[in-house]
Amino acid sequence: MDTQRSASSIALDPTFGSGGMVRFQMPGVDYRPQMTRGPSNSILAVGKSSKDPTAITLVRFNRDGGLDLHFGVAGVMVCELFEDDGFSVDECVTLTDSRMVVAGTRLEPGSSVIRFYLACLLPDGSLDAGFADGGLRVFSLHEANNAVRGLMLQSDGHILAVLDGYHPEMHLPLTALLRVNDKGQPDPGFGDDGVVRLQNYFTFNCCLVQPDGRILLGGVNDGFGFLVRHMPMGEPDLSFGNQGQLLLPLWYLFATNVRRIALQTDGRIMVLGDGKHYGGSRFGILTRLNPDGSLDESFFGEQAIELGEVTPQDLHVDSQDRSHSLEHDNPGLAVRRFLPDGTEDGRGLLLDGMEHPVANRRAQLMPHLPGTLLVSAVVRDPDTALVIARLLL
Repeated sequence: MDTQRSASSIALDPTFGSGGMVRFQMPGVDYRPQMTRGPSNSILAVGKSSKDPTAITLVRFNRDGGLDLHFGVAGVMVCELFEDDGFSVDECVTLTDSRMVVAGTRLEPGSSVIRFYLACLLPDGSLDAGFADGGLRVFSLHEANNAVRGLMLQSDGHILAVLDGYHPEMHLPLTALLRVNDKGQPDPGFGDDGVVRLQNYFTFNCCLVQPDGRILLGGVNDGFGFLVRHMPMGEPDLSFGNQGQLLLPLWYLFATNVRRIALQTDGRIMVLGDGKHYGGSRFGILTRLNPDGSLDESFFGEQAIELGEVTPQDLHVDSQDRSHSLEHDNPGLAVRRFLPDGTEDGRGLLLDGMEHPVANRRAQLMPHLPGTLLVSAVVRDPDTALVIARLLL
């Protein structure tokens, strides 16, 4: 990223943590949490720690970045989940009543069978006994289950999970949508007993629920960036692309991948991903699609914005339809802002203190207080730590 252009239009919030950043030493060397919002604009880190390998470990920060000393023990809550450590924490989402649903995979003891699970936690971090079976639901959808790729909250309070598996003989991906109510029970009106099986051989990286309830997913299929949209109750959205699905319409690029998606206020779709020119190196891309999936030629013409040899991490569109891209710009992280017409808004912000993010935990953007945006990453420099920054937009 060019750091010699005009001044950055993004700044750290000096009222958050120390100079805009919080650094928290992990409870266990491999703690790589997901981030979500807690009650009263608190910030929750949710993950698994080698210190307590049979439990979910939660860390809660106040809105100013300080540890919430009224939560758990000195801001850290350990919620026992299974009797062994054979599980992952893949995704989490906060419900409207401040409960939180966590999703991941579970290796059955004494076997090679992997299942999915959903767990619901109360605001104090304990299991919600009124959700599924004592706060926990374990289930299978595929012959071989792999990972939870996304977790979304619909406007009616139902929870959608994107569940990834694979065909054990052909070794090709299989994906399904699961819809449950806020008690963890599958919705019989959604697909087949709460399950919609998606087109085979797609690998999804991102998902969102549109304000009208339609479900948008992005990822890769056979080496090409791909998007799929379904109606709120699971049927393909035939108004989108070709019968509800489309290849990313950037035909001059090779090996494209859709990494993150976000919506503008008018329903146009921002896409953050990567690709390459024939024989060239991989680079990040940012483009915009119309609501029907066609390429929006008013945004940077018929081409994507090429972000350089960065690794895309996350994408956020604010209330003014400005797009914020989070990128791994080796060795650290950077945030750039683009105006609705595709013009870059000044120079991006290199985040000092977020160097060397770990490879297997994507850095995140999360809206927080009005006019602010949180950036979180797990870094190794030299010890593993969670770093959270708050940006003024």
